Amino acid sequence: MQKEIINTDKLFKTNKALSVLPETITVWHDLNLNPAKIDIIVTGFGKAELSNASALNYILLEDKLPVNIIIVESSGDKNVYEQLLNHKKVSKILIKDPKVSHPVYGAGSYGMAVTASVGFYFSKSPYVFFSHNDMIALKKDFLKHLLSKLNENLRIASFTQRHILPFTGCMLIDRNVIENSQTDWLLYDKNLYIQQSNFIQEICKIRKNGKTWLKCNWIDAGEAFIYEELSKNKQMYVAASFGGTRGMWITPFELMQIKEQDISDIKNLIAYGKRNILKKEFQKKYKFVLKAGRKWESLRWFLSGKKNYWRYSLDDEGDLIFIHHGRGTRRSLNRWLEFTKKLNTRLS
Repeated sequence: MQKEIINTDKLFKTNKALSVLPETITVWHDLNLNPAKIDIIVTGFGKAELSNASALNYILLEDKLPVNIIIVESSGDKNVYEQLLNHKKVSKILIKDPKVSHPVYGAGSYGMAVTASVGFYFSKSPYVFFSHNDMIALKKDFLKHLLSKLNENLRIASFTQRHILPFTGCMLIDRNVIENSQTDWLLYDKNLYIQQSNFIQEICKIRKNGKTWLKCNWIDAGEAFIYEELSKNKQMYVAASFGGTRGMWITPFELMQIKEQDISDIKNLIAYGKRNILKKEFQKKYKFVLKAGRKWESLRWFLSGKKNYWRYSLDDEGDLIFIHHGRGTRRSLNRWLEFTKKLNTRLS
């Protein structure tokens, strides 16, 4: 394990980021990077078994495209680091989250921004896939689906969305977007891109029940790249996805009480995949997944009438291609790990 101190200005570009983060970030790493088409960056904090499940799943399913797996563990815990997967395709990085809190959303930190930036710093491949460690794929050569969507004018593709935007937690991106960008991975409490794009101005005006539907006054980790591309009139792609606490078949649009048509009525720069499978067919075909992904977490949760579903993503054929457990909702990690272990064993 090699120690390296990185100047923060090698990771972040904006004055805001450089003013709130420490001047240097200390990392320890064991790099095993090979020439590849895509570098998969898996970010995690404190649970090696989660990162290992995602990493092994990607190795087992992505066997045609040459890929590297870069696991970035941000707990600073060397015991966790030692538990990370040893594999010829895996590089491991350990950092200690500086725990610098966002001034508005202070309950969290800039940890996700730092881990993603550190992973990208060491990556070399022309495309990078960013993954949380509570995500797995379910179909062979899953990255080929996102890669097929990219071209000179469409440089970001994701398996799901946050509100209407491509979710940065499972997005494939042309590394030129990040290398030539004027922004970075930090969270921001001001969106400077609104005035630069008629499209962004229009989507920020959409109101439901008297309220602006998309909260445009702040930018989540990595979404500055999304807004920057939109401000340049660059297109992007989001696969069809559904699931969550409101129901298995509920899309992100329905979750926010909005229709995709509300976005399409504007000059739309975001291409959304279609659900090319019927609900009953999906339930029958993926019964084993739905059974694993639904659980009553407590008596209070049971009485509320809410059910927990993972977020399911489809490819153009209507096949289940990707699953996001969702750390932001009350779901059983033990159940997730049990499922991923069985799935990876079967794939092996």
